[in-house]
Amino acid sequence: MIIERTSGNTFGKFLSENIFQPLKMKNTFVYRSRFEPKEIKNYALGYVTDSLGHQVLPDSFGKEFYTYYLDGIAGDGTVNSTTGDLLKWDRALYGDKLIDSKDKELIFNSTKTNDGKETNYGFGWFVGNSKKYGKIVYHSDGSPGYSTYIERHLDNDKTIIILQNHSDAKINSFLQKVKAISYN
Repeated sequence: MIIERTSGNTFGKFLSENIFQPLKMKNTFVYRSRFEPKEIKNYALGYVTDSLGHQVLPDSFGKEFYTYYLDGIAGDGTVNSTTGDLLKWDRALYGDKLIDSKDKELIFNSTKTNDGKETNYGFGWFVGNSKKYGKIVYHSDGSPGYSTYIERHLDNDKTIIILQNHSDAKINSFLQKVKAISYN
C-alpha cells in the first residue's frame, strides 16, 4: 500500500519498472491467479497434501479455502520468479544499482530491541554468523503449494536459492546437501 500510494503505480508495475526490468529479470512478475487470471507459459502450479495424503492443488479445497481471499493481496506470495532471475537480483545486491551501502547496512545486519537485545533480523533478512560459512543472511517464505528459500553467504559470495512447488517440502535437508557441495 505504501509503494502504491507514494509511487502512484500498482505494486506490480512499480516492481517491474524499478527492479525487474532494470535487472533484466524477464521471468519475474506479480501474479494474482484468481484476481487477474492469465495464461503463463511454463508456470509451476503448487501442490499441497490433502487429508488422504494425495498431492492436490490448493484450489481443490474450494472457494472457502483461504488462498481464494488472499489472492487479491499484492505482495506476499504473489511475486513469482525463477532461480536465474533471483540470482540476477542477488548479484545486484552486491553492487549499488538497487540500494546503497547505507541501506545494505540496515538490511543485512541485526537490529536491537529497545532493551539492547539482538533480534538477528535486518529489514527482511534473518542474520547470522557461522564459523564455517561466515556471515549469512536468509529469507524463507511459503504459501499453499510453494516453499521458497534464499540464503546469501556474504563473506564467501555464495548464494543458495531453492524454489519448490510443494508447501510440505523439506528445505533444510536439501539445504545442507547444497552447502556440502558448495564448500566441497
